[in-house]
Amino acid sequence: MDDRANVAGRPESVNVTAWVVLVFCAFGYLGCLMIWSFRDIPQMMQMYARMHISPANYSALLIIHVTIDALCAVGFLFRVGWARHVYAASGTAMVVYAFWTSPYPLFAIPSALYVVGVTTVLFLPKNNQWFAGRTA
Repeated sequence: MDDRANVAGRPESVNVTAWVVLVFCAFGYLGCLMIWSFRDIPQMMQMYARMHISPANYSALLIIHVTIDALCAVGFLFRVGWARHVYAASGTAMVVYAFWTSPYPLFAIPSALYVVGVTTVLFLPKNNQWFAGRTA
C-alpha cells in the first residue's frame, strides 16, 4: 500500500482540517452559484459598483480560489507538503484582496481568522513531522 495515503499515521488534526476545508469549499461553490444567479438584481449591482469588479470576474476569481483550496485539502489528506504552502499563500492573497476591494472590509475578518487558524494547525510540529515523512 502507498505510504502517502496511510490513514493510520495521519494526525487527527490534519484529517479534521482537510475535511473542514472541503466542506467550506462546497459552501464556496454554492456561494459562487448564488453570486452568479443574483448578478442582475439591483442590490447586487449596487454592491458590485462599490467593489469595482464585475459579477463575472468576481465569480471567476472565487471559483479559482475555491478550486485551489479544494485541491490543497485533498493534498493534505495525501501528505503533499507543499499544499500547505499553496493554501497559506492563496488564502492570504484572497483575504488581502477582500480587504482591498470590499466596501465592507470588516466582513473579511472571519475569513482572515479562518485562514490563520487552518494554517496554524497545518504547521504544528506534529503535523510538520508527518508531512516531512517522519513519524509524528
